[in-house]
Amino acid sequence: AYVRQFKRFDQSQDGVLDRWEVKQVLKEMGYMPLQSNIQDLFRSVDADGDGTVNLEEYLDLMEYFKRWDGFTREEAAELLTIFKRHASTDGEISTMQIMDILRASGRTNSLRKIQQLVAKVDVDETHSLDFKEFLRLM
Repeated sequence: AYVRQFKRFDQSQDGVLDRWEVKQVLKEMGYMPLQSNIQDLFRSVDADGDGTVNLEEYLDLMEYFKRWDGFTREEAAELLTIFKRHASTDGEISTMQIMDILRASGRTNSLRKIQQLVAKVDVDETHSLDFKEFLRLM
């Protein structure tokens, strides 16, 4: 699927994607990447430093982007620190802990609203979030 996607967005048919083309791919996937996200992605995967990504680099880019769910490395590291601070021994964060995290960041929501938000990203339906689900919530 990624190879077809790469070829479809390689508008110049030169075998590489530039930053604008990569941004269009990510938009199609439902993300609205900031310039800092694109820069972080390119710093991480543009092995030859030419400012474009070839197919091999593109596959790395997609893996990297999916791993951090659209956050820059620094943002993901900060969120991981917050997650670890609140996670229970099973490696998940409860709805109440999420409520506390959101309050600490200045966002106030009702318990019902938090439960609705958690339900949207709680893939395994445990009513608590692992780190990947937590990233999606944030």
